[in-house]
Amino acid sequence: MTRRRRSVRTHAVIRHLISVSSGLLLHGLLLPGLLLAQTPTESPPPTEGRAPSRSETIQPIRSESFDHGGKARERRQGGNPRQVAGYLVFDGSTDGNRQVDPQIAVGGGYVFHGTNSGLVIYDKAGNFVDGVSQSAFNGGIDPKLFFDPHNRVFGFDLWNPWDDAKLKPVNVSVSAGDDPTKAWNTYPVPAPGGVDGGGIGYSRKWIGYSFPGGDDRTFVLRTAQAKAGEPAEVFHFAGSLGHPVQTQDPVDDLYFVDVGRRDIRVVKVTEGEDGTPRAVEVGSRRHGFEFNGYPPQSPQKGTDQKTASGDRNPKNLVLQGGFLWFSHAVHCKGRAAVQWHQLELDGTVVQSGLIHDPATNYIQTTLAVNRNLDVLVGFQETNGEMFISPRLAFRRASDTPGTLREIVRLGEGQAATDGVAWGDYSGSVVDGDNLLDLWTIQSIAGADGRGDTVICRVPFEPSDDSEPGRGETAEWQPLFNGTDLSGWRTTGNWIVQDDGVVTLEPRPGESGWQRYDAYLTSERTYSDFVLDLEFKFEPKGNSGVFLRVGDRSNHVDSGLEVQILDTYGKEDVGHHDCGGVIRTVGPTKNMVKPAGEWNRYTITMRGSQLTVVLNGEQIVDIDLSDGPMKDRPAAGWIGFQDEAKRIWYRNVRIKEL
Repeated sequence: MTRRRRSVRTHAVIRHLISVSSGLLLHGLLLPGLLLAQTPTESPPPTEGRAPSRSETIQPIRSESFDHGGKARERRQGGNPRQVAGYLVFDGSTDGNRQVDPQIAVGGGYVFHGTNSGLVIYDKAGNFVDGVSQSAFNGGIDPKLFFDPHNRVFGFDLWNPWDDAKLKPVNVSVSAGDDPTKAWNTYPVPAPGGVDGGGIGYSRKWIGYSFPGGDDRTFVLRTAQAKAGEPAEVFHFAGSLGHPVQTQDPVDDLYFVDVGRRDIRVVKVTEGEDGTPRAVEVGSRRHGFEFNGYPPQSPQKGTDQKTASGDRNPKNLVLQGGFLWFSHAVHCKGRAAVQWHQLELDGTVVQSGLIHDPATNYIQTTLAVNRNLDVLVGFQETNGEMFISPRLAFRRASDTPGTLREIVRLGEGQAATDGVAWGDYSGSVVDGDNLLDLWTIQSIAGADGRGDTVICRVPFEPSDDSEPGRGETAEWQPLFNGTDLSGWRTTGNWIVQDDGVVTLEPRPGESGWQRYDAYLTSERTYSDFVLDLEFKFEPKGNSGVFLRVGDRSNHVDSGLEVQILDTYGKEDVGHHDCGGVIRTVGPTKNMVKPAGEWNRYTITMRGSQLTVVLNGEQIVDIDLSDGPMKDRPAAGWIGFQDEAKRIWYRNVRIKEL
């Protein structure tokens, strides 16, 4: 019998979900300019906040290699790379378990894989590299994995409720670098009140963990200490701050999100003036989700035994492009469905989508998003005519809001499970080496009805065999569409003229350079690139081009500024004159034209090297690694400064390296 084709039913949310007509495809809706009208909530944190309830210092358990110098018993699982539906697919854990709980993290040229039975390393082609059991990392279950692209480390947790001391430690393990086969540091954090495994997240500064049970259900520690293998100070917070977020944007604060029945609450952990963390509420508001109930158990072929469908609480959340992203399994018209969301940092809904079909069930979902804001949603499918099978769907950032493309089938289950339990989650992540490719791991019912896993890579740029960061295969891309400010954020009076020129028209009473929300800032982040643009200014004009901004609430102290200033004819020029890099170096020659004439910048960022060409003359060539800007982010947003003076930009384009 030929199966009818299923599509992804989706819809957008404008503050709340909008009901749309039935059918297999629900088209997205979004008000024009919505992304610009809702400004980010990234103001400097208040000096006061919720203090930790206590702190303790944890000594690490050090292993000089993943396999403990060959002493750990090898766990050889998976591999078998192949093409499925045009994508690279290979096997993960295949030892069979109805509580597989599969996870992956990708970076350093490796795919790091964890389940309730052990940990395995593959190369990105899907070939087995090494594997060990959980006992090699102080034991435990419910692993959650991540790759931190800022500090270039892998991390994971294991909850061990069976220790002799009855401390039920959460073993947080962090690699010493981006090669998971080498040294690791494990921090056994006591959690005697814990009743189950929890969620783990990271930012540029912090690793955070939240779990159910006990009085203090959230803790954080500094990534730098864990990477170095130093004794780590662990800060505990009373209650739960929410689920920790995987922070792909280059920011220090670590966000936590609680998705309630009616409300979304967002809290961030930020470093206080005394150096200790503080928990500050960012926002709490009604989400208006049309579907938010726990999903019902789902049927399988050839049996009355139903299987678990997942959890309405998200199993992973991502901070990318200044937005929060997640998916969750929900109850939709009597069946399990998958719902996904994009939120502002204060919890305001930007868009949502629903994967639903009245004839089947979609379960066990996670979400990944890349620096282009392309999205992958991973999940599984089951119904009375089929066994549990792995699936994914994705969207490009330019697709209609709230929509996903056709479901991709990664394999077909072979038998029914013999119990309700079917793990608690799956895994979907961005490639930490390029922040572009998206990966997912999903369970599949094997021939005995137990859980095997498949891992899939979805590339979002043409493959490049050159070394990371050294390829120049990308094409020039315009940063403005010539019509509106889509893809940018600002509260300033920036407009697009009929000829496509982007200009600032200061409003009466505006002044100063510290109105950072009035800057024109990209939604996307960039690492290595060539930025080419033209600009002109009014007499005494002042603006600036900001690169790799790490904090939208303070461009000056978190990014690099190439100055724009009316300094035509000035002989002795410094870092604050046109062409200079603020606080760093002045131009070798004054090449700026008089007010009212167009100038052209070509700015190249590659690693720590910055070059600036102004009107055909190279005026800056500097290595930032040993100067005052050595600690600035390696990736971040692009911005144009609002100094409350008239400025014009045109032909703004970028080529990523």
